[in-house]
Amino acid sequence: MPIGITDEHEALRQSARRFLESRCPPSVPRALLDADEADPSELPPFWDELVELGWTTLATDGGFGALAVVVEELGRACAPGPFVTTALAAALLGGLDEPAEPWTVALDVRPGAPLLSGAVARKALVALGGDRWAIADLTGATRHAVPSVDATRPMARVDIDPARATPVDGLTTRRVRDVAAVLFAAEAAGIAGWCLETASSYAKVREQFGRPIGQFQAVKHRCADMLIAVERAVGTAWDAANAADSDEAGSQLPLAAAIAATTATEAATTCAKDCVQLLGGIGFTWEHDAHVYLKRALALRQLLTPDHRTAARLALA
Repeated sequence: MPIGITDEHEALRQSARRFLESRCPPSVPRALLDADEADPSELPPFWDELVELGWTTLATDGGFGALAVVVEELGRACAPGPFVTTALAAALLGGLDEPAEPWTVALDVRPGAPLLSGAVARKALVALGGDRWAIADLTGATRHAVPSVDATRPMARVDIDPARATPVDGLTTRRVRDVAAVLFAAEAAGIAGWCLETASSYAKVREQFGRPIGQFQAVKHRCADMLIAVERAVGTAWDAANAADSDEAGSQLPLAAAIAATTATEAATTCAKDCVQLLGGIGFTWEHDAHVYLKRALALRQLLTPDHRTAARLALA
């Protein structure tokens, strides 16, 4: 079951899937894996169309539930580019003056920490210390490329002058991390869903000893475990998006976001590894897309659960 469970969200999901199937085929993220041909500072070819659809500001226009639906489909396509960080900035700021501008958000508040999509972002939402946040214009800023396991969203350290940043009133680090968890959990659910579909489809057609491998009990159990993980990821991601929409007091979102971040990122990583295993020899080759999703899943897990802070919050809840 995908995140889009209402009729309106299901229609949005189908629209997003059609758009991404035509604008973001597997060749688009894979192009960034070849450093000789890819420019990390370039936006993905579908960026302008995506912005025209109003998806970067969907949290303020249609709610977090609608945004989660779109982000899940972006995860399913392993779409490159700064969409999630731009949508995150728009959600935190209540909209963007220029929705077409790519943003990044400092999810790691330590000074000099790498920024996700920092190679392409033109503006950044950064922490100044003491739970103070500000908007920084990255035009002309010096950027230092940082190697990442997920090359489809190049990271960079950016030299930012705090004196030239514009303070944002009322924004807290807790709020930034909670909303980020909502969006990246939805993306992780999309990754897990793709891995399940790919592995189960292959198990139906790959034959061994005269019959499809999907008929073997061990393969059946592995696919069933993947299905359970995907359903958990989708359920927790939807619950977190719903909390972000309806929890005006902010009392329910921290727990829902922590559960979603932990559950969905673990599901994405586990399903990606299982997908490679079920694909067998072809799953270990560069030509197959399974490794692209595994790298994105590993990067997301590291991004959302550094120092096990998220799991620690759950233990104390």
